[in-house]
Amino acid sequence: MPVVVVTVNDTERVLALLDPGSSNSFCSERLSRNLGIKGKQRAYHLSTLNQCTSKKSEVVNFTVTSDFDETLNMSGVFVTRSIPARSSKVDWRSYEHLCDLDIPQYDSYQGVELLIGQDHAEGFLPLEINKFNQLWLLENEGLEGHSWSDEDKSVMELWNQECRLIDGHYELPIPWKDRNDPLPNNYVVAKSRLDSLMKRLKKQDLVDRYQIEINKLLDNGYAEVVPHNEIHTARRVWYLPLHAVITEKKPDKLRVVFDCASRYGGKSLNERCKQGPNLINNLLHVLLRFRLHKFAFHADIEAMYNQVKIPI
Repeated sequence: MPVVVVTVNDTERVLALLDPGSSNSFCSERLSRNLGIKGKQRAYHLSTLNQCTSKKSEVVNFTVTSDFDETLNMSGVFVTRSIPARSSKVDWRSYEHLCDLDIPQYDSYQGVELLIGQDHAEGFLPLEINKFNQLWLLENEGLEGHSWSDEDKSVMELWNQECRLIDGHYELPIPWKDRNDPLPNNYVVAKSRLDSLMKRLKKQDLVDRYQIEINKLLDNGYAEVVPHNEIHTARRVWYLPLHAVITEKKPDKLRVVFDCASRYGGKSLNERCKQGPNLINNLLHVLLRFRLHKFAFHADIEAMYNQVKIPI
């Protein structure tokens, strides 16, 4: 079974075991103690190959974040003394199909602190799969056409109708799947994530750097402070939890990441919106266009995604 490195409540980096054979999820007492979280006692049945026993355990809730910024809100996690699992060491660099992956080292971790079971099956979903259709077929590029789905067409129709240019910035509406679908009040989750983030920033002495990045969003007009008279509104509201991300390649740069994949009430903000078509230029087409003309130009848009305005 796979063992991965995750961050719990934006503070604790631990090893997590993905166990599709377990009906429930468990965490160690050490992890619960380090997080400073408490829960109510609940009875459960522990069935193994040879016996079934009844136990009582504390049940806690927390948020798990992967190194790919994917978030999993875990509730009803049973606290146990320890998790009897070992992370076997494999020289993955010796495998050609794995050698280019950024797989973290496990040497600095004491052991598995979290077991993710089938009650949080969304944690097992792969982000990407690389495969051949058939082993005897050759991979090709540029020979297959890609058509837009009905949903993609509806998104483009919406943007073509309501796109506006305001002060040099394009304004596009959010492509909701259902404009009348009420949004649950996820304030408690977002506030809890913020409290955990601030503890982590204080622990790593990053509060000032984080505040500088938030001020940049405000000064550049990418975000604005909500007026006091609009805080309690009957309109649709969704609170976006934030990350503070520092990559190994750019340790001096701190990025503020908005977690649109955070789930509450069974869905995330991403799941309530239409994805729209892939508008990224095909790499093969880009390379072929280099042969058409004598000169080529390359440009970069600063804070590209923040340049697009959203109507309120």
